[in-house]
Formats: sequence, C-alpha cells, structure tokens
Amino acid sequence: MVPIGSDTQREISDVALTRYACYLIAQNGDPGKDQIAFAQTYFAVQTRKQELIEQRIRDVDRLAARDKLSKSEKALSGIIFERLREGQSFARIRSKGDQALFGGFTTQEMKDRLSVPAQRPLADFLPTIRNLTIERH
Repeated sequence: MVPIGSDTQREISDVALTRYACYLIAQNGDPGKDQIAFAQTYFAVQTRKQELIEQRIRDVDRLAARDKLSKSEKALSGIIFERLREGQSFARIRSKGDQALFGGFTTQEMKDRLSVPAQRPLADFLPTIRNLTIERH
C-alpha cells in the first residue's frame, strides 16, 4: 500500500526489473531525485569495477602469452643456432618466420605500425587476440 493523498492508500503491483532495465531507468531519470542520483552513482561505480577487472584479465592473458612466447622463442633459437652455427642464416630464418607470422610484414614494419619504441621487443606490444588481422595500406 502506498499513500496517495487525503490519508488514503492504494495497493500497487510489485514489479521485478532486470539489472539492465534498472540501468536504463537510472540513466534516463532526473538526477535531482536522490534515488536516481544514487542509482547513477551505483552503476558508474559498477561499470568502473568491471572495466578494471577486464583490464586485469587482459594484462594477465598478455603476460601469460608473452611468457609462453619467450620460452618458445628461446627453444626455437637454440635449435636453429645449434643446427646452423652461424649468425647470418640464423637472422635470415628468424626474419622469414616473423614475416610469415605477421602476414608479410617485417618485424620493423610491425614495430612502425604499432609505434613500438626502438629498444623494446615487438612482442611486448602485440595483442593476444587469436584472430587478429592486419590491414595492408
């Protein structure tokens, strides 16, 4: 029962809203009303928390991928160098492998495209998305 004036009350239906419906009501409501202002603040805080969680997950994924890549590269480099015993062929094989990996782009071209500082490894800046495509210009 809710008061409607003149000391009378009226029964109203109880309505269950989804979280998204509550969000839409809060975002489109009058922030001058305390309940709407509270709801807007609540959703802003929850959105920021989710953004931070997602960023942390991306960081952990990137670090895990970078660690796996580092170990794989060390093993591959060891095998190549063990077989060839000279630096020129080793560098050429690595360069061709990078070109195959990056759709024909050299490591330097990829560093330029991603604005990687000269002294930093390209792998530190690569996304971990599995189906990444690189557009040719």
